[in-house]
This record gives sequence, structure tokens and C-alpha cells, in this order.
Amino acid sequence: MHPDFVLIVTLSWVILRGLDEGVFIAIFAGIGLDIFSGASFGIFSLSIGLTALLTNLVHDRVFGTNNLILPAALILPATVFFIGFAAFLLIQLGHPMSWDTLLTNIILPVALLNTAVMVPVFFTLYIFNRLLTPSEALTW
Repeated sequence: MHPDFVLIVTLSWVILRGLDEGVFIAIFAGIGLDIFSGASFGIFSLSIGLTALLTNLVHDRVFGTNNLILPAALILPATVFFIGFAAFLLIQLGHPMSWDTLLTNIILPVALLNTAVMVPVFFTLYIFNRLLTPSEALTW
């Protein structure tokens, strides 16, 4: 098992730079995931795109557009949605999966691991973002 760095970086960029740049990263990352996975093309593009959109909406409404409070809190439900939605689409396309096994062996462990990894990745990208745009600062 490993953290989903593609999802973590994509959602971090959505939080830091907004929906415009975040959707670009999400589509690019989703296409990459689709190319290198054995799943039907478009599953991961759609899943990560919707996850980025929902993350942006929740972050803007709950934390405000310029807030650094609890970005790691968003990765847990976002991971559950991303993997769950992709699995739902795969099941609809005829791939056999068991929801209880999927939930206990993949979704929850990866969500917890992503939550732990989100903090250092987010702050690394936050510093990188400050180098790109030094006038913009997030607040606590």
C-alpha cells in the first residue's frame, strides 16, 4: 500500500492556487492515471476532476479562499470519494469488486495514509507556491 501522491499533489494545488489551475492539474493527472492503469479510459480523469471540484467548493465555503487551516482534513473524505467513485464506475462497467473488502483493505487505509502524507506535501507545495507568488499569503 502506498499514498496516492497524484491525488495529494492535485488537491494541494487546488487548495493553494484555486480551481482554474487545479482543474488543469486534475485533468492532466487523470489522463496520466488513465493511461497507466488497466481500467477503462476516463475513469480516473472523471474521478479526480470531480474530487478536485468538490475539494475546491468545500475549501472555499468552509475555510475561505485564503486559509491554511486544516488542509489535511480535506484529504480523508476526498480520498474516500475519489477511490469510491472510481470503484463505483468500474463496478458499473462490469469489474467484479466487493465493497466491504474495498472499504476495509483499500479505501480506509489509503485515506489514513494520505492524511498523514498530506501535511508535509502540502507545506512543501505551500513554500513552492510562495516562491511563485510571494505577494499572496495564506492565513491561519
